[in-house]
Amino acid sequence: MTERAIEELEFGLLQISAGARQRAGLASALQQYLDLALPSTPNATTGDEARWACWFGPGQWLVGWDRSRAQSKRCPDLSVPDGALVVDVSDAYRVWRLSGPAAANWLAQGCPLDLDSPALVAGRCARSQFDQFPLFLHRRSEQTFDLYMLRSYAEHFAIRLGSTDQRPD
Repeated sequence: MTERAIEELEFGLLQISAGARQRAGLASALQQYLDLALPSTPNATTGDEARWACWFGPGQWLVGWDRSRAQSKRCPDLSVPDGALVVDVSDAYRVWRLSGPAAANWLAQGCPLDLDSPALVAGRCARSQFDQFPLFLHRRSEQTFDLYMLRSYAEHFAIRLGSTDQRPD
């Protein structure tokens, strides 16, 4: 029986930055195109398995969609207000889904976040690191994590993910 499963995912990703004055127009564009609301509180997420938005920092969000489920694999052409920034970062990140009863224990070996904290329950997200490399974590369920790593660091992370001597079984 596998204690953890690893799957590399192909998501479309937008990194969005907007000031308070641009948020209403941006929120309207996302609602219209993706039927998605922006999270308004730190470390919150909205959406479902097909499309989601994660709070990425003050005035910043990471918006994703599952390319295998989407009608278009391309970045949405959003009409955004002046001063807002929407960048397609799909090719900048590699994304893995780590799941199973040992997923949190394995992740804790290289990530300093308290994965048992009420602040990081299912539906929450956080920026952190794994072995000194930047990591964005989206907790999908009690035993499922989507892990976003910049592509330039991903080779190290992929080796660590597949390393049999690092498994907590």
